Amino acid sequence: MRKKLFKWFQILISLLFVYLFLNKIKLGDLSTYLINIKWNYVLISMLLYIVSQLISSIRLRVILNHFSLPILFSTCNKLYLLGMFYNFFLPGGIGGDAVIALILKKKYSWKLKSLAKCLILARLIGLTALVSIIFIIEQGQFFIFNDITRILFFFTIPIVSFYVLNYFFKTEKIYIRTLFMSYAVQFFQLFCVFFILKALSIPLTLTLSLLTIFLLSALASVVSFAGIGVREYLFMLSGDYLNTSVEMTASVGITFTLIAAIISFFGLYYVVFQKKI
Repeated sequence: MRKKLFKWFQILISLLFVYLFLNKIKLGDLSTYLINIKWNYVLISMLLYIVSQLISSIRLRVILNHFSLPILFSTCNKLYLLGMFYNFFLPGGIGGDAVIALILKKKYSWKLKSLAKCLILARLIGLTALVSIIFIIEQGQFFIFNDITRILFFFTIPIVSFYVLNYFFKTEKIYIRTLFMSYAVQFFQLFCVFFILKALSIPLTLTLSLLTIFLLSALASVVSFAGIGVREYLFMLSGDYLNTSVEMTASVGITFTLIAAIISFFGLYYVVFQKKI
């Protein structure tokens, strides 16, 4: 019941931010940026996004194996893609993580509690990498931190996370490996956004600021459905903050969401042909 309420809360948040976004944006100006997009860079962005999700899947497999829940590489990738589809296209229904857990429970009779622990751990390690990278990427555009403070947070956050996660999950043997995988996920997604900026012919002077916005939107996406609405709204607001076109900055968030939607849509194959997993 709590999970369903949280899902509907996420949907309402997304709808609210989509409404706020549409009320402020000029759709004609926005469409100009999207129509003139350079598709060669978009294709590179899509490939980088796929790599980031592949690494996420490998991270999950490492965690499952660590807790004596062995799974094939190919099976884990198929399940992860299936989960992506559920997370992106089925609001209000069962989440992608829950689908993965239920399928594995049915196939291997693994305990749901153990599966939930693995899936939560993967998210928390990913969150650790995300937050620590924000302090390095952010160079005073939005927060007032000196270089020493940023570096201190960058190293302190993973250390604190190690002790906390090891206390609750016993992750000592896999923490470093999965943390570096999580860093790789974030960096590949940052490169994905970088090529989106090139695809939209956005000035290089805005690169660092917009990459920071992307990371902040990823953090904020926890309270929305698949990050939809919140991501676009934050990118739009950054246009005002950076004294540039809000339509131009908003187009970055929209393009990333479309890329995520296209890749996630392929998970439909495993919804229809679940036996293929």
